[in-house]
Amino acid sequence: MAEQKTRLAVLFADVSDSTRLYEALGDTTAFGKVRVILGLLTGITETLRGRVVKTIGDGIMCAFPTADLAAAAAAEMQSGVAQLPAIEGDRKLTIRIGYHFGQVIQAGEDVYGDSVNVAARMAGLALAGQVLTTGEAVHSLSGNFRDWVRRLDALPVKGKSAEIEVYEQFWQPNTALTTIACRERPGAPTDPRLGLLYRGRELPSRAASSSAARSPPTSS
Repeated sequence: MAEQKTRLAVLFADVSDSTRLYEALGDTTAFGKVRVILGLLTGITETLRGRVVKTIGDGIMCAFPTADLAAAAAAEMQSGVAQLPAIEGDRKLTIRIGYHFGQVIQAGEDVYGDSVNVAARMAGLALAGQVLTTGEAVHSLSGNFRDWVRRLDALPVKGKSAEIEVYEQFWQPNTALTTIACRERPGAPTDPRLGLLYRGRELPSRAASSSAARSPPTSS
C-alpha cells in the first residue's frame, strides 16, 4: 500500500453523551437518531470538498484540503445539528468537534500521524455544542475565519512534549463573545475570573465581555 505525506485538516465530530442517549431511548431508536446526524455530517463534509475517512462509534473522522474548509464544515455541522427537532420534550442532540491542520500520512483511504491524534484530542476536550481547534490550524486560516476564534490556553496533551495552543471557534450568529486572556500576569487586577479545568489542573483566565454581530464565516 503506497503511503504519501501531505498536509490536511483532520476533523472529528462526535454525538455528545451518546451513552445516556442509548440508555434513555433504547438501542434501536437511539441508533436511528445517531444515523440521521452522521448522514448530515457526511453530507456537509462532501459538500465542502472533504471526505469521511471513517465512522468511529457515534462520530466521524473527516479530512479536508484546507483549514478554511474544515472551519466552514465545523460551523455548518453545529448549525445543522442545532436545527434538528428535539428527541424528547425540549431535549436536543448535540455534537462536539475538534480539528487540526498539519502533516499526515495517507495510506489508501486512511489517514495517520500526529495530526490525527491532535485532532482527536481537541474533540475529546470539546464540550457539547463546541468546536475546538489548535494554534497551528488557526494560523492556517484566512482572515475571515480568524475573526471567529478565540484563544483559550496552552494545554498539555497526552503524547506531546510541548503544550498545544487551544482555540474555540464560534459558529452561531449574533453571539456575545467573551474575550479571555488565559495567562494571568503578575500585578494583574483581581477582577472576575473564568476557570478552565483540565485533568485536575485549573487554568485561570480573566473574562471581559465584548459583543459581536457578525455572521459566521462561510467557505467560498
